[in-house]
Amino acid sequence: EILGIFAPAVRWSNFYWCMTGLVGLLVIIIPYIQFALVMNRPSFSFRGKFLGATLLWLAFLGAFLYSFPDPEWEGTFFELCVSRIGGFGVPLMAMLSGYGAVSTPYKYLSIYFSRVTSKSISELREQIEHLLTTIEKRREMLRSALHSSLSEKQSSGFSSYFGFGSATASQRAEVLELQITDMQNLLAEMEEEIVERTEILERQNDSKTWKGHIFTPLGYALSVFCAYKIITASLNVILHRKRTIDPVTRVISILLTFFSPAFSKESGGIDVEMWSQTISFVFVGILMTVSVRGFLLKASFLVRKLSSEASSNMSLFLGQVLGSYFISSILLMRMNLPPQYRTIITSVVGDIDFDYFHRRFDLIFIPSVIVSGIYLYYTYKQRQLWPVQGGDRGFSGV
Repeated sequence: EILGIFAPAVRWSNFYWCMTGLVGLLVIIIPYIQFALVMNRPSFSFRGKFLGATLLWLAFLGAFLYSFPDPEWEGTFFELCVSRIGGFGVPLMAMLSGYGAVSTPYKYLSIYFSRVTSKSISELREQIEHLLTTIEKRREMLRSALHSSLSEKQSSGFSSYFGFGSATASQRAEVLELQITDMQNLLAEMEEEIVERTEILERQNDSKTWKGHIFTPLGYALSVFCAYKIITASLNVILHRKRTIDPVTRVISILLTFFSPAFSKESGGIDVEMWSQTISFVFVGILMTVSVRGFLLKASFLVRKLSSEASSNMSLFLGQVLGSYFISSILLMRMNLPPQYRTIITSVVGDIDFDYFHRRFDLIFIPSVIVSGIYLYYTYKQRQLWPVQGGDRGFSGV
């Protein structure tokens, strides 16, 4: 649309049918497949599976479209679907963007207040091996305790009927189960810690290379952009301001006021509108990529822990999430476009209250920033508890 490669009618048709196909996937196809998987039981006939999936999908469609009825709505079915998807996707996008707005500066600045060495990582790996050995010993003790408890029940006669004979062995087994659970939780923390330390060490090493000298300033600029985005969103919520211009364009305009007219387009300088638009797309794209990537990493870790059937449902759910994220990004990105490029979005999705989605984004973005900041601060303080030089943190407590 911006480059104007095709005719306006072709661009509009392409955008319209892409959006229509995506809405069809999110509202019809993916939900129906999910319900079909739920009904896919050996005890059900094909007709029962079909009817059950259809009824569940109709119930979902009714709840999706009419859970919050608007008597003044005069749009089409497609516009209603886009509005409903945006109502789900914008809060999700705000939560992911809030985490990205906090984690991005933390990622680039953490190499200065979280110094990591190869020796500390090796020592942590040794602790993990030690903990794995301890867990295996506890499991052997648990198997022995369960066997002793069963033997006592079988040989205690009348007293075992009332549960008196195996009290000692059963209590010992319960204590061992709690110990194993605590150790497994500690093991998960240590594995996550070693991944984070390895990433910090890699960033420390990369910052000394030519690639680091290029990307580090970009990271600082992105961190400043995140901080500015947090401040402007807070002011929008507190002062009930409406967004009229995106943050990057605003910052570039402010900076150029100090150099105008030396860099103005009329004097042969730079095209402020073109460069602000391009830089805005770059920063917003990076922020979206960081937030979506973080979400997918957490989700993929969860999928690996699930069974194959649950994993299929989870994959379909992720498809719905990312599709909703895309449509929401279209609704919110409209503000980042110059007025002449906003027409195609308005003509395709209809007369939707875009200001409503921006207000809702800010209202959820700020709490997400606060919660993400608390979480990252907690993980940072937890990292401070890990020994830099050896030690057996947690073993005595377990």
